Formats: sequence, C-alpha cells, structure tokens
Amino acid sequence: LDWRIVPEKDSCTIDVYMAGGGCTLPGAAKVLMPGQGYEGVAEFVMDVITERGVNACPPLLVGVGVSTSVETAARLSKLAIMRPVDSKSANPRAALMEE
Repeated sequence: LDWRIVPEKDSCTIDVYMAGGGCTLPGAAKVLMPGQGYEGVAEFVMDVITERGVNACPPLLVGVGVSTSVETAARLSKLAIMRPVDSKSANPRAALMEE
C-alpha cells in the first residue's frame, strides 16, 4: 500500500498491481557510488535483468527507482511499474534511457 497526502484534494485513488507467484523474486537493490551516475544505474539494471530475468514471469516489467535511500528507491521503483506501459519519464535523460 502506498499513499500520499495531496493538498487541496478530497479524493482517493487506489491502484492495484496484480502479481503472479514469484514475480518479485528477481528484484534487487544496490547502493552506487555517486561517480557511477546514469551509466552505473544502467549497468546494474542490465546485469540484474541478465542474471535474474529468466526466472521472472512474463511479461517482464522493469521499474527502476533512484534515490538517496533504498527505501525511497524501492517506492519509486514500484511507482515506475504502475505507470502506463507506453509512458516516458518526465526526466529527459531517464526517458532516453528507457528507450
């Protein structure tokens, strides 16, 4: 369950993510050194997909969260998976990496 308070709003939106048995098992988290930048993120994501993706239930959806804490990165990763499949990140550099 993920929630946030939005000022000036009096409504509630509930998003449901249906998952099969074991679909989150290939998940991974890593703390990168600041100098590794976007290239370090891309390398880590590709390594995890290569090593663990074969055990994931298709279709393979990849949500990537980047933050200063593992907790926040995990939340951002979950929110990324909840985006429409054909959507792009609002961050231009991240959107380029998504392609």
